[in-house]
Amino acid sequence: MNDEVEPEPEPAEDEDDDEDDWCDALGTIPYPLEGNLTVVLPTDVARVSCPSPLTVRVAGGTLTVAVDSEAVVFSGVRFVVESAASLIFSANASTEFTGIDNLQGNGGVLNVSEDGTVEMNGLAIFRNNSVQATTPETPCSGGSIYNKGIVRLRGGATFADNFVHGYYYNEEEEEEEEEEEEEEDEGTGGDGGALWNGGRILFDAGANLEGNGVEGGGNGGGLWNEGFVKFGQEATFTLNVVEGSGGGGGVFNQGGLVRFEGTSTFSQNEAFDGSAFVNSAGGRVAVGQEMSIIDNVSQEDESSVAGAVWNQADSVVFCTAMVSWEGNSGYQAGALLNAGRMVFRGEVSVRDNTAVMDGGGFINESGGRVLFFHGAEFLSNVGTGSGGAILNRGELDFTPGGDDSSSSSSSSADDNSSEESTTRTFTLDFEDNYCGEQECQDIQNKDGSSVLGLHQYVSNLCDIGTQDIVAT
Repeated sequence: MNDEVEPEPEPAEDEDDDEDDWCDALGTIPYPLEGNLTVVLPTDVARVSCPSPLTVRVAGGTLTVAVDSEAVVFSGVRFVVESAASLIFSANASTEFTGIDNLQGNGGVLNVSEDGTVEMNGLAIFRNNSVQATTPETPCSGGSIYNKGIVRLRGGATFADNFVHGYYYNEEEEEEEEEEEEEEDEGTGGDGGALWNGGRILFDAGANLEGNGVEGGGNGGGLWNEGFVKFGQEATFTLNVVEGSGGGGGVFNQGGLVRFEGTSTFSQNEAFDGSAFVNSAGGRVAVGQEMSIIDNVSQEDESSVAGAVWNQADSVVFCTAMVSWEGNSGYQAGALLNAGRMVFRGEVSVRDNTAVMDGGGFINESGGRVLFFHGAEFLSNVGTGSGGAILNRGELDFTPGGDDSSSSSSSSADDNSSEESTTRTFTLDFEDNYCGEQECQDIQNKDGSSVLGLHQYVSNLCDIGTQDIVAT
């Protein structure tokens, strides 16, 4: 069954009436579908606006929305896609979703059940949508998208100014504003200011997450993930925020897999811990192209950690391209706090990061392991406690290797044999790091920690300078 529907609203007296008529038409979509249904929005429809929020439920088939204009805005329209159902926006038009304000439920614009699918072929824009907790014990998540199925965004996506509100924030009266500020973070907050994912989200083109947030103890100002997320091209996370005691201003990965196949940038995000991203509960993050982590800030609280990135125990970040940290700040560990495994097969640059206490650049905790394969620079990082560049309680491994190796041959005149050896080199550059009154400006090793691959080249880990490391 494949029905095509193009509603013909009565002639409207003004543009607002026409927008409302299209809202009414969407409200007539049958539930369940019992087959496939296509709704066509003609070229003169640029906006569908619902005075009161409208929820379109998709079940029992596939709903296709075909947009003939170059761009359309859905205001106050929400889609719930149930198990085994599909929602498709078939045209290459720009489609914006906005106007969902403090919805008491998960997923301001999209709520996708397990085995449900959503596909958007054009640019998708999610702007100014929010959800709110209904009680202190009942948080809501996903300011724009709450997904347990599959969401595929083929034409690029922008998420701007979406929010997850906690309970206290919404229940305080205006005259109790001061008390509200003290209490708003005590309630149970939801996660994922823009997106909450427990299924699969595929960004085939670019992704931009800007100005999204959560409060009330929630995590993931931009994205919260326990499933699989692929960023196929450039991804940017800017000015996302976690208000209160949560972490992951840009991304909070809770045991899932996040894969960056294009360049990525985390800039000016804020959180209590790990303002750029937090990788936890055995999560995996794969970085395939250059990643820049710039000017992110975690709170200057004595229990706060990781100015930019917090990789927790049993979690892995695997980087095959250059990763750079610059201008990040936090209470403990200006750029990175690692308790899991960090693998850098590309170059590493750590500049101008600041910690109120230890680890101006990195802190590597007990049980943590950081492997450098292609060189590293730590320049002008500042901590007032131990370790201007790195405070190490675990294992640091500076093992030369990778694609920049060169081969040389030596032969013996006596037996005409030829023996080929492979020489691997990289450069370490530690300059102008500072750790207050402590003597160890570069790498401060604590009891039980180890540094592999350096002692034969560097006599003093506290003052490394510039070193070319060569191994055969």
